[in-house]
Amino acid sequence: MSTEPGDTIGTAIQGPAPTHVNWLEVVLFGLLAYGLAWAWWGFLFFPYLGTLLTQSTTPTNLVAQPALRWC
Repeated sequence: MSTEPGDTIGTAIQGPAPTHVNWLEVVLFGLLAYGLAWAWWGFLFFPYLGTLLTQSTTPTNLVAQPALRWC
């Protein structure tokens, strides 16, 4: 057996091991994260949702409104 650098005798290259992805958990986590994001920002934007969703553009003074002053 040789110990020279670059010697490949006696070594085998293994391919990546097949992994199982539980896609149900991935989808549920994505939905949970999406739902929590909407719930969190929904509380801040709730008074303005009707206006925001029916306008064709975002108001220029949205950040200056009292509900978003802490951001």
